[in-house]
Amino acid sequence: MSLSRRVFPLLLCACLPGVAGAADERVFYNGKIFTAEPGHPYAEAVAIRGDKIVAVGNRRDVAKTVTGGAEMIDLKGNFLAPGLIDSHCHAVEGGLSLISADIGENASSVDELAAFAAAAKQSGRGMQGDILTVSGIPLAFWSKNKELNDRFNAGSYAHQPVLLRGMDGHTAWANKALLKRAGIDRQLIGGLDAVRRGYYGLDPDLEPNGFLVDAGVDKVSALVPRPDKERMLAAARAAAQHLHGLGITAWLDPSVSADTLASYRSLDERGELNSHVAALPVIDFKEGHPERQLAAALEWRERFQDVPGARIVGIKVFADGVLEYPSQTAVLSKPYRTSGKNGEQLFDPAEFAKIAAAADKQGMIVMFTPSATRR
Repeated sequence: MSLSRRVFPLLLCACLPGVAGAADERVFYNGKIFTAEPGHPYAEAVAIRGDKIVAVGNRRDVAKTVTGGAEMIDLKGNFLAPGLIDSHCHAVEGGLSLISADIGENASSVDELAAFAAAAKQSGRGMQGDILTVSGIPLAFWSKNKELNDRFNAGSYAHQPVLLRGMDGHTAWANKALLKRAGIDRQLIGGLDAVRRGYYGLDPDLEPNGFLVDAGVDKVSALVPRPDKERMLAAARAAAQHLHGLGITAWLDPSVSADTLASYRSLDERGELNSHVAALPVIDFKEGHPERQLAAALEWRERFQDVPGARIVGIKVFADGVLEYPSQTAVLSKPYRTSGKNGEQLFDPAEFAKIAAAADKQGMIVMFTPSATRR
């Protein structure tokens, strides 16, 4: 294969331990090196200087492009590929799931879910403060609301707050103890208009049945203690390791918080980030004063500019909710056939235009997330 001398940004996932921190010049050889060029998909070797790929081709020609002191790394038949970019990844939140009680696809019945929750409570893995929290719940469980109420409102759960988080990041289910603590009751529901009632699952008499979506999830989530710095760092570490294992070396992280950014900084300071993260704080028009929120985002950009692996590049704005049943919080031109309800637009278009223009003047991109992409 002929030598390619084109220079590319370095986005490599070596799939090997101990690569980070090597010499300024490296040559990788004796592996399956994927080039992503259709005419020559594989190469014998690749040479790197600093953060640039300087040569790809056969080993002899590649070796000529570096000095004699270059580090020679034998891939021993392993696969080397350009790093993948995830354009929408809540990495640290996902990391928290990795180190917490996340059920994933390990349950298909309420009995299996209850057994998992009991083990998570006993081990402490599912306890956040005094709230038993299980994440990654398959959405099919929301059709088993009566079974969830029967199982998680009796016995040892009669006074134990329980939060089951849906795998989509939009939905959840809370038992009566947690609903009571959050103030979610018939009186609250009775004071809401039809649109805002759509964030809560209800019995015919307007009694909450535990199902929650978007704003309803936010109301109970506010009661869950925030992870401390050590736990956030552990989550960031778990996320980076998991993503690197998938070959993902760069991602866009929308809706970051100051805690999230601090965890990226801590990971970067320890030399464990080894990634490129584009971060976006949220401008929430429902919270009011979007111009102050933009100012805060700009202040965060300044405060965290010393973190080379994670930079604030813009803001994120939610338009509405999601289309899926039973959530149905996305705004449509006509009501949903299954429920007759519709979603809520989360901002005034004129106000959004002002913030978008102001952000653009500051060199910030604006991520606009309409139906089915919230969070």
